Amino acid sequence: MNIKTVYHLTIYLYTRTKVRRLCIVKFSIFFCK
Repeated sequence: MNIKTVYHLTIYLYTRTKVRRLCIVKFSIFFCK
């Protein structure tokens, strides 16, 4: 794995957790999946 993939994976996971947290706070079902 090169640095670019690691970077993208980190960004991906970070946004996913952020979206999930936002999902819990607000109640948008669309982003929860």
